Amino acid sequence: MSSIIKPPKTISEQVLEVLEEEILSGFYQPGDRMVETEIAKRLGVSRGPVREALLVLESRGLLQEKIGMAKGREVVSLSGQDLRQCYQVRIFIETQGLIAHAKSTDQRVLDKLEEMTRGMDEIVRQGNTKAYREANTAWHYVIVSALNNPRLHDFYQDNDRIIRWFAGFTLDPVRLARSNQEHRHILEACRRQDVATIVDILYEHQTQALERVLNKLKEASRLPTENPPAGPARPRRRKGEQP
Repeated sequence: MSSIIKPPKTISEQVLEVLEEEILSGFYQPGDRMVETEIAKRLGVSRGPVREALLVLESRGLLQEKIGMAKGREVVSLSGQDLRQCYQVRIFIETQGLIAHAKSTDQRVLDKLEEMTRGMDEIVRQGNTKAYREANTAWHYVIVSALNNPRLHDFYQDNDRIIRWFAGFTLDPVRLARSNQEHRHILEACRRQDVATIVDILYEHQTQALERVLNKLKEASRLPTENPPAGPARPRRRKGEQP
């Protein structure tokens, strides 16, 4: 039985939360240096907790070590191909998760997702992009966390941080209603145990999101000019596959 009372967070954990949110929210941009002394002074803490937090952020793929005259760590700069690979990972894991939940006799996960979808309808009506981003992240995390595979969940979470970082800059209030409607269509397919439709809708849902991110970032010159493949490979289904 898990304890209701949570232990207080350490200074390092608090610093980690602040810095991660600053990266994901755009306070730090790709290529920005994160200097221990400057961060420690700004947050009013010693360098030790900052150093620990930066190491964790590097392990999560948000920072990279900078080599040369100005040593230290900087916020990662990803190519379009990097983002496509991140989305390909997300599509694969979420597809397997949804199919597993659709085939399960325990429908509580789908019930939870439907409840969250109804709650997100109200957020859409309010046009609150920040609240929708948080609710949308939680919706997709339920798919994976309910699989009860901690290793898979941690891998998904690290990959998803990169996606959320870039996607957070491209949320369009006009798009919110369509996004949540796609969630509803995915759940309807899960209830029918329609594997083919689950695969197709989720693929389109995520691929369209990827292309919007790439287009917005190119407009803002946050991605290098390149000619990468059109998108992540569509998950293969055997002809006549049934749930």
